Amino acid sequence: MLPLEKDSNPYQHAKLDYHATVRELPSHERPRERLQHFGPQALSIAELLAIILRTGTKGDNALELANKLLAKYGGLAGLVRADFAELCAEYGMGEAKSAQVKAALELGRRLAHLQVDARFRIRTPADAANLVMLELAYLDTEQMRILLLDASRQPSNSWRPGASSTSSWSTISSSATSAS
Repeated sequence: MLPLEKDSNPYQHAKLDYHATVRELPSHERPRERLQHFGPQALSIAELLAIILRTGTKGDNALELANKLLAKYGGLAGLVRADFAELCAEYGMGEAKSAQVKAALELGRRLAHLQVDARFRIRTPADAANLVMLELAYLDTEQMRILLLDASRQPSNSWRPGASSTSSWSTISSSATSAS
């Protein structure tokens, strides 16, 4: 019996230069068609991102580019934290695609803030945490928030989620602050 060669399959290491475009995928695998037939809830995050990106690169279709971005940045949370210039520097991502991604992520953030009831009462510390958690979740530095409440335990009238005004809440940024 002859000893087996270490590289017995000559096609194993061959790299394909051809990459299927999204148009060449079967229609039941294309993100836009899947969205039309099954709704957005049936799509993966990568498929939704591929729809926003619209096109890929010479080597990757939009779906492959979306998967690479999500893998590199650790999902949507990483893309939210990524700097605009950092996204622009990615292969296949210019200013237009980076702007589309950042705009879509910002729309999602604003939509989440719209769902906060205007008459939201803060009865427990968990209520207060839930009110500011979305805004604090993706910050790179630790921050402490102070909410100003009126007599009926509602955030001050001048406060709106995502607002930059500090008249109703204060931000104290510190890398040494510890949550107790």
